[in-house]
Amino acid sequence: MSGAGPEDRDHDSVLAAEHVLGLLGAEEAAEADRRLQTDSGFRALHRDWTERMAGVAAAVPPVEAPRRLRRRIQQRLFGGGARPLWRRLGVGTALGGALAAALVALLVSEAGLLTPQREALPGLRTEIASADGTVLIEARIDAAASALDLAIDAEGPPAGRAHQLWLIPESGEPISLAVISEVQPEIVLPFEPDLLPLMPGATLAISDEPAGGSPTGAPTGAVLASGTLPEEAG
Repeated sequence: MSGAGPEDRDHDSVLAAEHVLGLLGAEEAAEADRRLQTDSGFRALHRDWTERMAGVAAAVPPVEAPRRLRRRIQQRLFGGGARPLWRRLGVGTALGGALAAALVALLVSEAGLLTPQREALPGLRTEIASADGTVLIEARIDAAASALDLAIDAEGPPAGRAHQLWLIPESGEPISLAVISEVQPEIVLPFEPDLLPLMPGATLAISDEPAGGSPTGAPTGAVLASGTLPEEAG
């Protein structure tokens, strides 16, 4: 590599980053493996990217997912075999050098750290679950953004019906937070900031309602799942 110019080095840097992230196809990965054995310059770039990615991983605080949700995630990611997520999404060989470099730029700041987009209110979270386990929603309060983050493992409502999410304070009437007509794996629901003081100790519940939501402003159908938020964050 002694005669390599800046463009060659940039290409090698992207190649090393893609190899560390597991983005290369079989032939490219084999070539990168060969160069790791024979090319000291490429080996140094690879070592640099490995250390950067290790720093990214170390900067992210661990969060233990609920056992049922963790099992569901593992089944979705690796049910067909322990292939990397990039392969399951079908982007492993499609990502070119420029796109891979953009991905790395998104992950790594100038200091080499991953910066979360939002800070959840620590400890103010719950599982909204049904007795038979067919509905499981992990809910956490994002106080800074006045939003409720939902990770949903449940079937959508039947045709002509809707699921409605309610906040039920310890003392007070149910407050509608959202009408959910189509389930997605992740939903972010903004709420009015003045609801935040009511949330510690409150119950979050899902009821079965007509399409468009409850006509009375209170739950009218069966309560499908519920969970109680902790009294205090922490």
